[in-house]
Amino acid sequence: GHALHALDPTFRRLCTSARVSALVHEDLGMREPSLVQSMYIFKQPQVGGEVLPHQDCSFLHTVPSSVVGLWIALEDAKIGNGCLYAVPGSHKIGLKKRFSLSPERKIQFEPKEYEYDTTGVVPLEAKKGTLVLLHGHLVHMSSDNLSGESRHAFAMHVIDRTCKWAPDNWMGTNDRAWMPL
Repeated sequence: GHALHALDPTFRRLCTSARVSALVHEDLGMREPSLVQSMYIFKQPQVGGEVLPHQDCSFLHTVPSSVVGLWIALEDAKIGNGCLYAVPGSHKIGLKKRFSLSPERKIQFEPKEYEYDTTGVVPLEAKKGTLVLLHGHLVHMSSDNLSGESRHAFAMHVIDRTCKWAPDNWMGTNDRAWMPL
């Protein structure tokens, strides 16, 4: 499910907790943090699919770039059940691909043919309850869940509203679900 922070009181309490607020204000230094996306991620046993390499700023673009992913393991995330993987140092490569709306309002990738370099990718195994912070430029992915165990997680994406939201973001500029933190 998407936009759970706007739709469900339990997820809203989690997303607006004092701990999350302190993290984005004090530790990350955001002046006007706003939660723009939240999602419950189901990786069911033996059918949970792969998530291809990507950068979160491709989907949630601001100028300058400000998106940070907060990924919480709701169950142990292991190599066998489809944990996250990341490319160390890739947060320094800058934005490589945009997922945006064309002037005709069609979703598109720019450039279409770009493939991320995943040389040196490492697993990010995480125990239940672990918070993983993902820089918006960090190339990350997850593999299929071929195990007999599920792997559930909850993810939030936060931007700094002092940065300019790109009007061609695939989400458009409808900020009804955006939540100041």
